[in-house]
Amino acid sequence: MTNAFVLILLLLLLGYAAVCAYMYFYQEKIIFQPSRELTRTPADLHLEFNDLFLTASDGTKINAWYLPSAGNSDTAFTVLFFHGNAGNMSDCVETLKIFHSLQLNVLIIDYRGYGLSDGEPSEHGSYLDGEAAWAWLQRQGTKPQQIILAGRSLGGGVATELASRYPVRALILESTYTSMPAIAQDVYPFIPAFWLVRHKYNNLKKLQAIHCPILIIHSRDDDYIKIKHGHTLYRALKSDSLKQFAEIRGDHGSGYLQSSSLYTRALNKFISALQSAA
Repeated sequence: MTNAFVLILLLLLLGYAAVCAYMYFYQEKIIFQPSRELTRTPADLHLEFNDLFLTASDGTKINAWYLPSAGNSDTAFTVLFFHGNAGNMSDCVETLKIFHSLQLNVLIIDYRGYGLSDGEPSEHGSYLDGEAAWAWLQRQGTKPQQIILAGRSLGGGVATELASRYPVRALILESTYTSMPAIAQDVYPFIPAFWLVRHKYNNLKKLQAIHCPILIIHSRDDDYIKIKHGHTLYRALKSDSLKQFAEIRGDHGSGYLQSSSLYTRALNKFISALQSAA
């Protein structure tokens, strides 16, 4: 009986070690789930756009779409949008249409390894891709105070990183997390995620250095990145900046569609406040 107990315990420990090893060595496959096929473009929603290829500082080519505002694109705010961890930017055409309806220019990129972009995805690589998009806007003459950074899910980490470096007009975080290890701990509570996850995306820490206006959008129905992450981020915001929290309904991947009127009203309210303060 004792030998059998020891054997079972040993097998359990080996299984636990195997799970931890998989999490450590194959976490890129868990965190980043790209698709190479672009299934739609803004043209499918009758939106004018420019198909671009930008070069990151390490030489990686990344694909991007730029949609000029329906109004005066020279004076409109420009949203630099970063999508989530799965699929690619072709999954975001409805989001682009919403921003376009609010008289905004929009630039969206596919991270390295996604869609037609070269390379393999990583946290550091996603930051380089974000910087390439930022640099492109600067070359077009877009002033930092005209740029609104926006990120959904994983993309919130890229948007937060750029907002901690540059004097942007505003930051919008949708379905965003406090850090990647914190999500892993929620999903896999039985493993030491804070030690194993290498791609940190520590948004909570970086918010301490951000003073621009911020809108946080989160769904109470989100069962992947729970709304407690959005509440924690909101409480961490600097009190001297405009800050708004909008609660929507619907699941993690499509809450913005399932409660599109709530989502659009929250964006419009925030953009209007920015325009009034300009």
